Amino acid sequence: MQHRGTARTRTMRIILDGPSPEPGTTILAGDKPVGTMGSTAGANALALIRIDRVADALAVGTPLTAGGLAIRLADPDDLRSAPTQTVA
Repeated sequence: MQHRGTARTRTMRIILDGPSPEPGTTILAGDKPVGTMGSTAGANALALIRIDRVADALAVGTPLTAGGLAIRLADPDDLRSAPTQTVA
């Protein structure tokens, strides 16, 4: 009940340094799954990621990979910003 109003996953922009992985490919931080690749266009892509797991991985310097290819977040500072909550 504590995290009921908190979103754990977010669509984030990814930068690709080489060929693009297929949509639906699992994103790994080391050997742990942290998200799923979405669509790609050139060196840019979208991915659905677990922001808590990716933040932990980046804090200790664990690289992110998808299909054996290195990927990186376009703006890693977005992980640290708290989402705004609206009151209905």
